[in-house]
Amino acid sequence: MHFDSRIGAFVHRTWNPGANPPRGVKPKGCFWDPRLPAWRLSRSTATFVDHTHRSFHKDKSELVMDTFSITIAKKGTDIPSSWFVEAEKWANEMLNVALFSLERGGRAKNLHIQGACDVFAERGDHVCTDMKNSIKERLCIAYGEGASLTVKRHPNRLYLYGYCMKDR
Repeated sequence: MHFDSRIGAFVHRTWNPGANPPRGVKPKGCFWDPRLPAWRLSRSTATFVDHTHRSFHKDKSELVMDTFSITIAKKGTDIPSSWFVEAEKWANEMLNVALFSLERGGRAKNLHIQGACDVFAERGDHVCTDMKNSIKERLCIAYGEGASLTVKRHPNRLYLYGYCMKDR
């Protein structure tokens, strides 16, 4: 077993994905995440979001196409590289058009994801919350892990996509 800092988990090299953890001693302060599969670092309040209702849809053309700005960061440090890969997979499954880039910003110049997307969405602020919960679920971000997610509707599509294209 080894610790993979990219995903923040103790990965068991010989274990296949599944619902049950491997036999043996559980690492202190961890819980089993069958989606990785790995022992994840946990806090006493760590829970995953049960995301059942989506207010944004890739295929519902009766809704209005909206543009959203997405920022995914980890407080005090660079994001794990696996988050970028998973964010791209999430975008391909859930969004009509999306562009993600890696950016160094803020006072500490930490690496984070900056994104722009278009998707058919309901009206109201709950869409941003639903999108955040969906991203947290896909990236396996537990409560208390220090992730910072911001999702906002953006009025200027061209500006937002241009802003994201300036980064790598």
